[in-house]
Amino acid sequence: MTTVASHLRKIALVDEADLSAVVDACRSLIRDRFHDDDPRGAAAMLLDDGTIVTGTSPDVINSSVEVCHETEPYCAAFRLGKLIVASVCLFREPG
Repeated sequence: MTTVASHLRKIALVDEADLSAVVDACRSLIRDRFHDDDPRGAAAMLLDDGTIVTGTSPDVINSSVEVCHETEPYCAAFRLGKLIVASVCLFREPG
């Protein structure tokens, strides 16, 4: 019988430079994608191979189909078959 523990992988500590790059990628997406001063957010994730994937939630008319900013990068990690080792979600307030 397989135990839950056998499916867990050891997660290494993420260094400060990698975390800084994830935050910078998230900030860049908000700044580059949304030029106005409206309140906007985005997410960025560091994958186990060093790749950073980003995403944001689309504008929708029907709020019942809204998704989190994390959905797009999470799906990218799954599609690529990579583990997420760090994640950040930022939100910009007007002004």
